[in-house]
Amino acid sequence: MQTTSPRERNSPPHGTCLICVVFTLAATDFGAALAAERPDVVLMTVEDGSFTGRLVQSDQTEAVIETESGETRRIPVDELIAIQFNPPASSTPRAWLLLANGDRIDGAFHDMSQEALLMEWSTHPDRIVLAAPLETVTASIVDPPASLRELQPLLREISSGRFDADTLIFSDGSRLAGELSSATPDAFRLKTSVGEVAVDSARVAALALNSSLVSFPAPGKNSVLIRFVDGSWITFEDLAIDKELLARGRASFGERLEFPVSMISRIEFFGPRVVALSEVTAQDVSATPYLSRRHDMAPNRNVRGGFLRIRGREYARGIGMTSGMSASYSLDEEYSFFQAVVGIDDQTDGLGSAVFVVEIDGARAYESPAITGDSAAIETPRIDLTGADELTLRVEFGEFGNIQDVANWCRPILVR
Repeated sequence: MQTTSPRERNSPPHGTCLICVVFTLAATDFGAALAAERPDVVLMTVEDGSFTGRLVQSDQTEAVIETESGETRRIPVDELIAIQFNPPASSTPRAWLLLANGDRIDGAFHDMSQEALLMEWSTHPDRIVLAAPLETVTASIVDPPASLRELQPLLREISSGRFDADTLIFSDGSRLAGELSSATPDAFRLKTSVGEVAVDSARVAALALNSSLVSFPAPGKNSVLIRFVDGSWITFEDLAIDKELLARGRASFGERLEFPVSMISRIEFFGPRVVALSEVTAQDVSATPYLSRRHDMAPNRNVRGGFLRIRGREYARGIGMTSGMSASYSLDEEYSFFQAVVGIDDQTDGLGSAVFVVEIDGARAYESPAITGDSAAIETPRIDLTGADELTLRVEFGEFGNIQDVANWCRPILVR
């Protein structure tokens, strides 16, 4: 990757998102067959909780589902929080491409151009090749370890954001820094201080790109985050699902993608009404260390740098804390409620003990039971924010101080 330009180029413009999920019933035998194939979904909404049924159609104004009782329900798209499909998402370590906005894609190196890394989306039925602009890529897991435990140190290293050159991280932990000039399934080539070096891909655990050259287009007014069955998650600026159950949309890194709905595990909606708290800057963060050990709060990661994972389920967005830590956010009386999923990260192997607390304008509004590394994840109730000026998330010490208290606030949202 050349230090002059591909990443210094202007990012493609991003307009206001138009979320359009379209299913259309035809008054034919084909329409009847299609209805039988429609996926069962659960729609989570701002106003009325959740509805279960088959997705019938949706456009830029409303989503329509048919409930088990045969009732047709119409929900305005701007009131949607999420659509949950039946297929669970995988959390097995894979050869992930990691983007600067927190997205990850399961893919294998295909090639490299002057402007992009070309990745084969391994689990797409057509094994399509994606072009991720170089400036949007932070790193790639080239040879994933067999277990999540082995993956954590590697994730922590490549998530540090402290690489002043393109860097190959080898399976034995050593590094080679330089300027990436090519990347193929068989080899990487780096220009180094001693000349150009070719490296067999089989020796490489991960690639981290020069942190100073990484940037990402500013998000649009609305976006959707899709969690795929293969464990990928990608943010889209627009999305459409047609009557043949094909989804099409413009990914936030600029590529237009097409894929079958069967690849989707969950869709999360963000816009004027639903805000991901992990994307909001806290006005105050405090930590009371236990035995002088300190951790930093982590957006979209646990405090050890790994992905947020509770009892086998991973979460794309969230906030990583440890006990003795709190974060406060200004609300300016703009929101109606807060909600999140809380728990101790799987990285603790069942250890850890903490209490999750939500304070509104300094008053305790929610307190979880003592949660351990064996406890199931807990979804908080919808915590009323009407007229509130400040929200504080706090994790309190459990039975053994903050030992193994890798505490996750997953899918934390503010809703207007």
